[in-house]
Amino acid sequence: PMPYSFSISANYPNPFNPSTSLDYTLPQGTDVTIRLFDITGSLVMETREYQQPGIHTFTWHGRDMRNTPVSSGLYFLQFNAGSFHKTQKLILMK
Repeated sequence: PMPYSFSISANYPNPFNPSTSLDYTLPQGTDVTIRLFDITGSLVMETREYQQPGIHTFTWHGRDMRNTPVSSGLYFLQFNAGSFHKTQKLILMK
């Protein structure tokens, strides 16, 4: 069945090493932007693309935009899809 609202799950596992995933649902096709920030507020990684309605999974492998592994610590994932916005904490432990 088609989802009827935007939603996003907690990431799993959390804390994580080497990767973490989260599921999200889109009731309609929309642009989806996912940004990851470190504790200082610096942008670590960003992805943006138009996605069809349905259930999707995002996986982060603890790497920045240059594909360099990031250090252990607290990160913030900012999820934007249409008018839906959510921020979550992710903990990378090496």
